[in-house]
Amino acid sequence: MGAFVKSIWPMEGRTGKDWSYLLSLPSGDSKKGDRVWGKASSTRHWLKQGFATGDPASCNTWTASSAKVA
Repeated sequence: MGAFVKSIWPMEGRTGKDWSYLLSLPSGDSKKGDRVWGKASSTRHWLKQGFATGDPASCNTWTASSAKVA
């Protein structure tokens, strides 16, 4: 998702403040005790990773260590 956001970010006229807001939104963790997307910290890590590179290959959770995909 981060790589996609990076690809459209300039077209939308977004700012660093908007990016900070996006990162502050609740993401993942649980829904009534069941894990939905993983830990919020992990979701934010991968969002930042994809945004930094703009390359979907940098977000390959299949090849990452299990500690990075919690």
